[in-house]
Amino acid sequence: MEQQDEEKREVFTRTATQSLPLELASIILSKLPTKSVARFRCVSKLWSSITSDPSYFNTRPRLLVTFGEVDKFYFYSLPQHNQNPNTNVAYSSQPIDHYPIRTYPKHSPFIIKTELVHGLIILMISYLDSPDLIAWNPTMRRFINIPNPRWGWKNVTFLLGYDPVECKHKLVCMPRDTTADECQVLTLGSYPELWRRFDTNHKHCLLTGNNTLEGKITGLCGRCINGVLYYHAKLCSDKVVIMRFDIRSEKFDVIKLPWGKSWRMLMTCYEGKLACVGYSRSGKSISLWVLEDGTNHQWSNHLYQPLSHYGQDLQDKFKLVGITDDGEFVYAPKTLLKALDVIYLNPKRKTLRRVEYIPTVDDGFRRRHGLGDGPLPGLHFFPNHIETIMS
Repeated sequence: MEQQDEEKREVFTRTATQSLPLELASIILSKLPTKSVARFRCVSKLWSSITSDPSYFNTRPRLLVTFGEVDKFYFYSLPQHNQNPNTNVAYSSQPIDHYPIRTYPKHSPFIIKTELVHGLIILMISYLDSPDLIAWNPTMRRFINIPNPRWGWKNVTFLLGYDPVECKHKLVCMPRDTTADECQVLTLGSYPELWRRFDTNHKHCLLTGNNTLEGKITGLCGRCINGVLYYHAKLCSDKVVIMRFDIRSEKFDVIKLPWGKSWRMLMTCYEGKLACVGYSRSGKSISLWVLEDGTNHQWSNHLYQPLSHYGQDLQDKFKLVGITDDGEFVYAPKTLLKALDVIYLNPKRKTLRRVEYIPTVDDGFRRRHGLGDGPLPGLHFFPNHIETIMS
């Protein structure tokens, strides 16, 4: 009897799934949180094939907001696109999530070591004299242990890249504040996971802390765009350049900069290309340099009105944290007390939308988690967050 009931359920599930048009199945899945999507992949081969397509998650970029201190993380995953043009209020698909780092002793501090790249961030958790390096997947709420590189922990910098062809993350380890011509690379999820050491063919010193325009310098460096990792470096001649590392071929190249003097700017992605954005020399406009041809070192330059053009108080309270895939400049608050407002400015169309995200960090939330009344600690914003089910 039980066997007959099981067979009936299998027939019903198969028939119901096959009767769903592909487009409708995709729409249904798009309404679900990514963690639920991962769980429902076993429903049918159709659902599994839809969610296994990398483009499925690429169509849903989000704004990831993280904060926390010592041994706890808190984070939002917020809609980045304009859900309703008639309102400036947006709702998170999930409440503010948080969890302690239970696998480590209490009060073990964590440090964000890389930018967010295709759903993963590299963290270092320090306890005693033996720090651990882990990959954090905020979508799946999981930590992935990473083996220690062969270089000492105190003198290295990490950069995270993603190969969209083979769908693999790679972690690059380079000496910090030292001119060298070698590095180590680790392919995440490979078996066995081993660091590979090889020459870069260009002796250079990686520059940290240069990937920022306003506010506190985070020390994060590098930007991965379409399978290529870019970062600032200084050659033996003291010339500042951008290094280009192809994630798939693991080859390095040098890209010359079109500006001569030192320039504080934010390295980001604009319309699928590497871009460097900062204030012009006069300070009266935003200067956007876009790499049009990396092989021939060809850049284009565009000048736009700064945020202060739309209100001086906005310039004082918000900082540029990135650019969306739709070309909107993302301005996030420099400090966060309760309400979370984010400004999306399209300089081409000269349109600005200020979005209030709900839920907020209210008094009740602060009391429950012992956060006090001051600005939230360890605040980071990551635009264009691509959720991944990698675990």
